[in-house]
Amino acid sequence: MPRIDSILQLVQAQGASDLHLVSGSPPMLRLHGELQPIEFEPLTSEVIVGLLAEIMTEEQIARFQNLEEVDFAYEVPQVVHPGWKVSELGGNVVIIDIGGGVFAYYAHLAPGSPTVKVGDKVRRGQVIGTLGNSGNTSEAHLHFQLSTSAASLTGDNVPFEIDTLTLVGNYPGGVYAAGPEAGPRTNQLPLIASLVSFPPAP
Repeated sequence: MPRIDSILQLVQAQGASDLHLVSGSPPMLRLHGELQPIEFEPLTSEVIVGLLAEIMTEEQIARFQNLEEVDFAYEVPQVVHPGWKVSELGGNVVIIDIGGGVFAYYAHLAPGSPTVKVGDKVRRGQVIGTLGNSGNTSEAHLHFQLSTSAASLTGDNVPFEIDTLTLVGNYPGGVYAAGPEAGPRTNQLPLIASLVSFPPAP
C-alpha cells in the first residue's frame, strides 16, 4: 500500500477539503477553511517526492522531474472482500444510541464477546465486548466512529474528541518514531498512525 494512503484516509475521515505537503513542515489538513497540522514529524523534500512517486506513473514522474509540476488524479483504494454486504463489513458490531441523532459504532469485536443486547442501557466504562478480528479486516483492532445512522457504515461521520490519552509516538510509513511532543493530551482526537495509551477503565 502506498504510504500516502494512510494520510489520505485521514483527510477523508476528518472531512478535510485539502492536504498540504510542504518541506520542513508536518502534513497539514484544511478543516473549515483553516490549516491544521497533523501530529507528524516534519517532512523533507525527499520524503514528499518519495510519497508522490509511489502513486505516479513513470511518465508523470518524468514530467515532474523535467517541468517541476504535474497534474494527476489518484483515488485511495477501498479493499473489500468480494460478495460481502455493507452490513457484514464491521463483523460483530455494537451500536449505541448516545442521543441527538448520533450513534457510537464499535466494530470487529471478537465473536461471542458482546455483553449487551438491544434495549440495554450502558454506562461510562462498561465493558461491551472484546477486541477482535471479525468482518472485513486483516488484523485485530477496534473500529470506532460516531455516525448519524444506526445502520452500519451508512451515515455521515461525526467529529469527536477523547477526554484523556497519552501520545507516545507515531508510525510514519510503518516505522516507529517517538513523539513529537509526546505526553498527556486532553480533549483531542489522535490522528491516523498515532501510538497512544489510555488510562485504566474506572
